Amino acid sequence: METLTIIYDNRAYPGLKPDWGFSLILELEDTTILFDTGAKKEVFYENAKLLECDISSVETVFISHLHWDHTGLLEEFRKLEDVDIILPDDFPQPTRLSERIITTGSFETGIENARLEHGLIVKFEEGAVLITGCSHPGIVKLAERAVEIVGEKLLLVVGGFHLYSAERDEILRTAQELKNYTEFTAPCHCTGEEGIKIFKEVFKDRFIDAKAGLEIPFA
Repeated sequence: METLTIIYDNRAYPGLKPDWGFSLILELEDTTILFDTGAKKEVFYENAKLLECDISSVETVFISHLHWDHTGLLEEFRKLEDVDIILPDDFPQPTRLSERIITTGSFETGIENARLEHGLIVKFEEGAVLITGCSHPGIVKLAERAVEIVGEKLLLVVGGFHLYSAERDEILRTAQELKNYTEFTAPCHCTGEEGIKIFKEVFKDRFIDAKAGLEIPFA
């Protein structure tokens, strides 16, 4: 069984700590990938322990973009010789990191202190999953790129969609457009409470309530 588990998010299931930031762990058959690291060490490790996530097995840390709420433990992981660090500057173009794992390639964000952002595509037997940090370039743009890469509609898009300050019409339009690219959606972090509510309305039974503590199993 392979799993995707959200360790760090603004919202959390009972017993876990919520905090502004994002991190999830992919425990795959042949490797373990940490996507972003959240902001605070104590929150990250406490949640990871409660979720029984084996952080010592992490082989790759994939950083979506260089904002503090996604890179709080980056320097700690940099000290580990057996952990690969992947930054958006490393892959300006879509690149296969393995047969199943692909970066979307970097997009300009228009933000000075986090100029580039990329997403991570992971192929499962059930379909391809796109993981995003904040989607500053636009969640639809990232999903469109992912579909171009894998050649078919995505199974799931999970992560921050950066819509917390957007008007309802923009959020609604974004959610409806995203339905063209993915079967399921799991918005969290910087999507905002209103954004999450609207995505639930649009995707209905294909909406996943994503927050710290969410575990999604794959075959």
